[in-house]
Amino acid sequence: MKKWFCIFLILVLVFLTGCPGNEKEKSKEFNKMEVDESQSKIDKKAATILINNYLAYVLKGDFDGMKSFYNDEVKSQIKSLPVSANSRPIGYKIDTDYSEEEDNKNQEKEVVFKVHLYNSGQDVPYFAEDIYKYTVELKNNKMMISKIEKEKSTEIYEKNKVLYKREGDKIKGRRILSLNEMPEFISLSNTPYPGQRISLPKEGFGPLAISPDGKNILITTKGTLKPSGENIKKPVYYAFIAILSMKEEKDEQQSIQQNKNAKDTKQVIKLEGGDEKNKEEPSQDEGSKTETERQGKGVTEAPSIKALDLYVEAKIKTAAFSPDGKHIIIEYIPPSGLNRIKIYKTNERKLVELIVDKKFLPDRFGIVSPSFISEEKLFFTVIPGKDATPEEERYKGIWEMNIKEQKLKQF
Repeated sequence: MKKWFCIFLILVLVFLTGCPGNEKEKSKEFNKMEVDESQSKIDKKAATILINNYLAYVLKGDFDGMKSFYNDEVKSQIKSLPVSANSRPIGYKIDTDYSEEEDNKNQEKEVVFKVHLYNSGQDVPYFAEDIYKYTVELKNNKMMISKIEKEKSTEIYEKNKVLYKREGDKIKGRRILSLNEMPEFISLSNTPYPGQRISLPKEGFGPLAISPDGKNILITTKGTLKPSGENIKKPVYYAFIAILSMKEEKDEQQSIQQNKNAKDTKQVIKLEGGDEKNKEEPSQDEGSKTETERQGKGVTEAPSIKALDLYVEAKIKTAAFSPDGKHIIIEYIPPSGLNRIKIYKTNERKLVELIVDKKFLPDRFGIVSPSFISEEKLFFTVIPGKDATPEEERYKGIWEMNIKEQKLKQF
């Protein structure tokens, strides 16, 4: 009798408790925002966790997830627009040096965050850094995003094989570099033959990126090696990656005086290894004069170029710096069609050995859409190959990787 009573009691408890999965789904939204009813002042640490969770949804492009963080006023201002396949968010950085005192009049109920959001062109020469201010408000025991303000934008883009940098609301950008000004040949330390000179691919620019401090621009170029003797029997697609170091713009008066004293001088683009290529003053047809030159102002000195790598029979999909600028990530498409990633140390310009290459073999898995969620962490999507085994299919989905510790975690 006791045995049957125990079984009956267990069944009653199971039905009263309900399905754990449904309960978890119901509380999904509240877990992000609800706080203790006795809490009268907003907790900045909890607000920081909330804004990081929100930005993770931004990187994943989950608009329903993003909306769950907004209050009703912000939701009413959101417009439905088609998602562009040409660019996507690649990372973000919360400005820890930002002082919110001037912007935040109600510090007990609100926290203001300044966020740098990085957007990378996919297969195209484009990169943008947008700075937003997010206000997180505590109201009715819930923390929600109550205001979003765009503060500033910086873009790198290409027009007629010339790179430009545009800031803020300016219509025209400042000229940076023409593809024709790039060196004709390059040499790399990781080629089979020391001192080997390779023709620089010049059919066009590929994906770009700006370092967080704005001092470096990651550029890629693309082209085709034509058949040549026994070494190259058929056309080979290849891509070049380099770091463009930008010199700070000179003081206006100093630049004007220097331009007067050196009207006929030539600018020089420096390449790793001491090679130099003279850069003639560009013609009007090339969109040569910068906005500052047209206004009679000074110009920026010619940049220097440091070669990073050369990809043979591969296309560059995405390029980006980490939020602290210490690492560079490249997503590329090899002949197999299964996307892969590489990570470099920026200063050393050396590859980082990645655990993903051991865990997800290049001939069995693709790794797509990498995004930085912190200075040392990124997430990406693993896609098994067409002939994947049931065991390999289990790895499909979003993964997180710690670059420093080389650890993996599946979402």
